[in-house]
Amino acid sequence: MTLKTTQETLDLHKARIPWQSLPKTFQDAIEFTRRLGVRYIWIDSLCIIQHDKEDWERESAKMYEVYRKSYLTLAATSSANAEGGCFSRDPLFRSHYLSLGDEIPGFGNLWVRRALAHRGFIFEIVSQGETIDIDEVRPLMSRGWAYQERLLSPRVLHFTNNELVWECMEAFSCECQPEFLDRKDGGEDFTKVSHRHCLPIELPPEQWPPKQVEMKTMRWHEVVAEYSQLGLTVPEDRLPGLAGLAKQMQTITGDTYLAGLWRSTLLLDILWYIETPPPSDNGFVLPGPSWSWASILAAVSYPRIDQASEIHFEAELLEAMCTSLGASATGIITSGRLCLRAKLIHSNVKVFNTDEENHLEAKHLFDFQPPINSGVPESSVGGEEQQSGGYHKYNYLLLARHQADYDLTFNGEKYGPEETTIFGLLLAPISQGPDVYRRVGFFEVSVPWESDIKDVKDQFSEVNDRIITIV
Repeated sequence: MTLKTTQETLDLHKARIPWQSLPKTFQDAIEFTRRLGVRYIWIDSLCIIQHDKEDWERESAKMYEVYRKSYLTLAATSSANAEGGCFSRDPLFRSHYLSLGDEIPGFGNLWVRRALAHRGFIFEIVSQGETIDIDEVRPLMSRGWAYQERLLSPRVLHFTNNELVWECMEAFSCECQPEFLDRKDGGEDFTKVSHRHCLPIELPPEQWPPKQVEMKTMRWHEVVAEYSQLGLTVPEDRLPGLAGLAKQMQTITGDTYLAGLWRSTLLLDILWYIETPPPSDNGFVLPGPSWSWASILAAVSYPRIDQASEIHFEAELLEAMCTSLGASATGIITSGRLCLRAKLIHSNVKVFNTDEENHLEAKHLFDFQPPINSGVPESSVGGEEQQSGGYHKYNYLLLARHQADYDLTFNGEKYGPEETTIFGLLLAPISQGPDVYRRVGFFEVSVPWESDIKDVKDQFSEVNDRIITIV
């Protein structure tokens, strides 16, 4: 069991911590810190009182400052646990001594080892024709809490099975490729460098160019998509584990944070979806509003929209609020509410179905699979039991419309189609009052501009705006 500070051990740890009681990773980190000539080291499980709600709330809210202002963050990237240590050696990449004096006179001797392939700090390690599972090679990178610690720290030194890897705000480097790989050399493909250059800290938000605003929004969507795939020991840490990055973004932009989304871009942020929805009855539902991606324990994605400036919002945000468990708005959220003026239709799913003949592409992605043994068809999750012509009906909330122009221009004339894509949410009514709903899914329909499918393009125009509340 990992050594940790609790209320019972607090006074003992203030006095002294016996060296032999420290796990191997802690010992290696302390030894390395001493060699650097640095006096202090921060280790979460020792510096935060474990199983103490008040101290955890207080200290976890400071994670942004702790890691942002750190001198150096040491990452035991290839260690599976606190006993794995930092200074590991993998036989697969062990160096071998070659004497070439007899073979090539005057050439001398060499140390050689197997070459490493890199892709955005993902090592593709191949042994005897088989690719090794990357999570087995760098397990730290699959943990949710380590994600923000890596991005917030000015400098990170990774101890891997085969070499040291350096990351800072401008570059990425390793022992087998010691020259800095910066943005000019494609270094922006590396997560940390890319993150830094999406946030122009030196400029106030009102001076950001439009492209930079778009990059900030896309970067947050990337953060959510990357982070939501990672593991957490405590599922309720889904928002607290991202609190430091949220505070960084909030400090730079001055925006209002709402359960993993931002008020200024909420109509875009709410368009998350789940490719593989989890079952609804196996503990995957977490506290918080249904419109927040953090309310579901699953990997989420966002639709890829090339130019945010070409989006036309079809809804108006009237009110957005959240209730937090503690004092911090970036911590655990227990409830929330959105109030929108928007168009809502109760429609047959057949209308919003893929039609290859007319080049219509439709996507319905539900937040959950049907409960086990519920007897409810999978296609009806979140919808009503009422059917029409064999197709279930749903409540479609229109949020945005994106027009993409794929025309080719030659000698001043255009050739090729335009395409309109509409985005929105699938809603289910709840008993809290009229026009009060919970989110149950996401829909996206792409329609060629000259399509004669009037049902899709005209159904929303035939209804009036309504005041919709989503909880």
